[in-house]
Amino acid sequence: MTRARILVASALAVLAVAAAVPWFGPRCVMRNDLSAWATLRNIWSAQSELRQAKRIDTDRDGEGEFGYLAELSGRAALPGSDRALTTPYMGTAFRIVRPDGAVARAGYRFRVFLPAADGTGVREPGTQALPPRPG
Repeated sequence: MTRARILVASALAVLAVAAAVPWFGPRCVMRNDLSAWATLRNIWSAQSELRQAKRIDTDRDGEGEFGYLAELSGRAALPGSDRALTTPYMGTAFRIVRPDGAVARAGYRFRVFLPAADGTGVREPGTQALPPRPG
């Protein structure tokens, strides 16, 4: 994915977040906005680390690729592997992906679309709820 595509995807994500701002008063909105910006920065950082580590290389070109939130959080196996990350790049809050492909966080929904071979965006599939921990 070229840097221009990444910037466009990032800009679209920011616009989607801005359009979904809940209105509970100026302080609450500002706090939620700051949380949303921090979450976007965390997603960007996790994507950059995953790509640089070359943990995903489905087209076998020697360059790392981006992943979905469930993959970044260690919930889902990486493409081309039957194993998930043992040291995830994202926290456990990103392990539950809604059926619409979004992760709910601080009053916002975050989605990742990755490019298909034809260049169209493919949204993340939903995940099932994690089973309860024993004991």
